[in-house]
Amino acid sequence: MDAGVDAGPSARGDVGAPDAGSDADAGPARDAGGMEVDAGWPVLLGADTCGDAPEVTAGGTFLGTTASMQDDYGFGLGAGCPAGGTASGRDVAYRLSPTSTTQYRVTVRPLRAQFDPMLYVQGTCGAESCLAGTVRTGPGAPESLSFGVPGGQTVYLIVDGELTSSGPYELEVLAR
Repeated sequence: MDAGVDAGPSARGDVGAPDAGSDADAGPARDAGGMEVDAGWPVLLGADTCGDAPEVTAGGTFLGTTASMQDDYGFGLGAGCPAGGTASGRDVAYRLSPTSTTQYRVTVRPLRAQFDPMLYVQGTCGAESCLAGTVRTGPGAPESLSFGVPGGQTVYLIVDGELTSSGPYELEVLAR
């Protein structure tokens, strides 16, 4: 993460990563402050819908899962949307609302080999177009994208599963 960027209380601490084979869907424990943690990492579960999406504007690294969510969003074949068609599964939404123009680099890393995530950014959830989207790489592979958000605008980052794929993931949001 760039120096001077305050990731806030949801940022990853200096602890080891959870075991990729662990049962991250079993539900996280809570720390003394009530924040959900899994193997020492804070868990910022995304929302099932954009209306309840947690803000990740400052960046950070978070654990989440699409397994308990619904298939609320998808995308068209418009410019910027994930390559390879419109098939999507269960999804999770996060919100980015920078006060000044900010560049982001976002990576989702599946924590189970069978989970096939994809990422896309929309100004309006469920729109037929995307501001940015990944080229889908297949089950177990990370997906990354870079994009800018003008100051004063809100966009939604969607972690989606290809077809019926769902599972736990690590989401890294770098703000520059």
